[in-house]
Amino acid sequence: MSVGGRILCGSSPLFVQEILMIRTVIVVVADLAVTMFLAGEIRSVVPVNLILMQVLLFLEYSGARAWIHHSRAERLCF
Repeated sequence: MSVGGRILCGSSPLFVQEILMIRTVIVVVADLAVTMFLAGEIRSVVPVNLILMQVLLFLEYSGARAWIHHSRAERLCF
């Protein structure tokens, strides 16, 4: 169950995982769209592999999401 954006203890694990998966898909699609839109400008400033940049951004997002989820669960359940 979610109240004010907080996931409460005792909420269905499937519901929570579904919400997190939807957020992840939205972030990945938005990140891909922005990278494709700005690919020319990014390459003109910094010669970087855009696929590697996408992977690194996704790993950073996943780590931040896991850390936030863990800290919220710890704070709400104890």
